[in-house]
Amino acid sequence: MKLTFFYVLKTVMQSAVLSAAILFVVSPASCSLSKDGIRLLACETVPELLSFSADSPKEISFRFDRNVHFENLRVYESDNDECLLDYDCDATKMETEKILTLANPAVIGKSYTVDGVVGDENGNSLLFSVGFKGFNDNLAQMFIAEVRNAYSSKTNQYEYVKFYCSKGGNLSGYEFFTAGDGLQKKFEFPEITVKAGDYVTVHLRKMKDDGGEYRQKGMIDEIYGDKTASYAVDSSRDSWDFWIENQKSRISPSDIIVLRNSANGEVCDVLLLADVNNNGKWNAKFDDVCQMVESSSLWLDESGSASSDISSAVACTGITSSAVSRTICRKRFNQPSCADDWYIKTKRKSKAR
Repeated sequence: MKLTFFYVLKTVMQSAVLSAAILFVVSPASCSLSKDGIRLLACETVPELLSFSADSPKEISFRFDRNVHFENLRVYESDNDECLLDYDCDATKMETEKILTLANPAVIGKSYTVDGVVGDENGNSLLFSVGFKGFNDNLAQMFIAEVRNAYSSKTNQYEYVKFYCSKGGNLSGYEFFTAGDGLQKKFEFPEITVKAGDYVTVHLRKMKDDGGEYRQKGMIDEIYGDKTASYAVDSSRDSWDFWIENQKSRISPSDIIVLRNSANGEVCDVLLLADVNNNGKWNAKFDDVCQMVESSSLWLDESGSASSDISSAVACTGITSSAVSRTICRKRFNQPSCADDWYIKTKRKSKAR
């Protein structure tokens, strides 16, 4: 699992009996207490947690910047810190990479927390707390299928991203985000089982009126197995519908949409959209996402080479707030994809059921 929560409190363990004078002298060089007494350690730092992941339903791994041992390690349900999980781990062994094995598999999609202290051989210590979700070993296969980057307040039609499930399984562990919004606004899919051939629609707004009431009824997250529960505009009986608590514009005229497996950071699908008014280049803040896309080799340019260049994107000029009947649709669900695999579709206005 990708790191979902990271809180670090760094301290350097020092002897309580040191005098103020000694502390004043050694503090610029970072003094720590070792077995053989006080030593001055130039540029000494505390341990750093470089990566953390749930690699299977029972196995959790940590990677630090140096050899460390665990102290006071706990694993528990995030919403109930008294519900401790049994585990096996050689806590005292000094290692850079440490493995924690749960006695029983974590529940798919359920939130857990690991916290404790790690220390290095020089007495430096790190207090950490990280969250993770139960590993999904039955992940469905999904593709980006359709996108509306337009909206109309008059008709209560807003941005959405629709996905196609080519293989059944569970959605927990999938996340998607756009380069324009950034990772901080990513959508994490719920723990729900889908079948091959199902569609999943993530609606990017739930608008409210001036009184704070939702402007339309029926914006229901279909997380309880009823694919017909949602009946707001743009809901579909053929799709699992989910709604994001948001009232601001989403998906930029020129943007990159990324579907990713949060467990291992693997990019699973991408879509590049470009408006004619983009001056032939992405927003500078897209650089990290562009690198991610190109490394995945899931998007190709006209020559068939892996690309994240804006010149290889789907031309979507005209998909504006005055054209909510238009969406960007996929012709075929293959990977890698390219601009020729997509087209602009015009359809009639959706009606609430």
